[in-house]
Amino acid sequence: MHLESLHLEEFRVYRELDLAIPSAGLRIAGPNGSGKSSIVEAIALLSTARSQRAGSERELIRWGSGTDYGVPPYARCSGRIERSEGGTSLGIELEAGSADRESDDQPSLASGVVRKRCLVDGRPVRAMDLVGRLRSVSFSPEDVAIVSGPPSGRRRLIDVAIAQLDRRYLQALSRYGRVMAQRNGLLKVFARDGIAPSSAQARSQLMFWDDELIDAGHVIVGRRLELVAQLSTLAAVRYAELAGGADFAVDYSTGVVRDAGSLPGTPPRSVRPVADGTVPDDAVVDGTVPDAAVPNDEAIQTAFRSRLAERQADEFRRGVSLVGPHRDDIVLSLDRVPLGTYGSRGQQRLGILALKLAEADLMVAVGGQPPVLLLDDVLSELDPERGRLLIESIARFDAQTIVTATDRSALDATVLGGLPLLQAGAGTLR
Repeated sequence: MHLESLHLEEFRVYRELDLAIPSAGLRIAGPNGSGKSSIVEAIALLSTARSQRAGSERELIRWGSGTDYGVPPYARCSGRIERSEGGTSLGIELEAGSADRESDDQPSLASGVVRKRCLVDGRPVRAMDLVGRLRSVSFSPEDVAIVSGPPSGRRRLIDVAIAQLDRRYLQALSRYGRVMAQRNGLLKVFARDGIAPSSAQARSQLMFWDDELIDAGHVIVGRRLELVAQLSTLAAVRYAELAGGADFAVDYSTGVVRDAGSLPGTPPRSVRPVADGTVPDDAVVDGTVPDAAVPNDEAIQTAFRSRLAERQADEFRRGVSLVGPHRDDIVLSLDRVPLGTYGSRGQQRLGILALKLAEADLMVAVGGQPPVLLLDDVLSELDPERGRLLIESIARFDAQTIVTATDRSALDATVLGGLPLLQAGAGTLR
């Protein structure tokens, strides 16, 4: 799988850009603010339908876009991908609402409403139907904040990885979010009006939304349990490659299933053989990525229902859903000590790098093709030896790789030094 071309229009600093991308990838050098990170961001956007950098999609639209033509601010990002089964074009169009203008000729700082349209081969589709057609794994210095930051960032990392491999998962996430919003609205009414859990009418109203929450939520919990178990084995090997000598682990902490090992399990899912050289031999069992047995659907649903019953009184009192995958966490640990709390900055950085490498390993195994690898100024945060080890691990994937740096010499001194080099500056690439 690789991205053949990228077209940007009014995207970040780029007024218009047409970029042909070799199947092996590119090196992009340039000072901060020159637009090199925007290339990585645009590719990730086509992969996941959301920016991993922007707090709001309005930030993706170039300041002042649309003023020449008297139209609302807009941005377009599109590309053509080549996979073993053939080529596909992907696109995302953004248009800011009228709240983004203070007058006809003066844009405002108000975020407004941004309308997003996703396209596959020129046809409008839902975002979930675009996600995963171009699979990617991105690495950036900001990733280290995921380790010590709030659980939402770690959940998002895992959700993005699974969604690129399993469309059913993305559908479950979307449905779960809608159901939880409805359920929380009902609970807020109960809390506001002082309705007691003993009220038969209130319980009957909540029962419907409990069923809906469990139906969507058990899919999320099951796939997270499975994927995290697989990633933990792979990430332990990757951490040893980068740092050695420590026991690195990734665990899924969920309030839905207290003890996953005690519940009836589902047999491990089969996965495709790992590409030669992608994962060290000691991480491979009979030519495949290690799989994980997880509680079956019925066991997770039963446990979910039990936990909701236990917390019902608290939910009535507080007016919010207290049990479900929206409150779970992904815990990274080193020698059984939580990395986010007790790990050094360097250990946290190596931990997230190992997890991202493991994510790429799993995409090769399950998806059959390596993802596009996006390295945005990662080498600036690593000492030369760790940087060398990371790039060597990346190179073994034989995947299309886009790597950026402020200093060209940092790109020249790696095994990726043979990739074509472009210089970024003032919204141009040369």
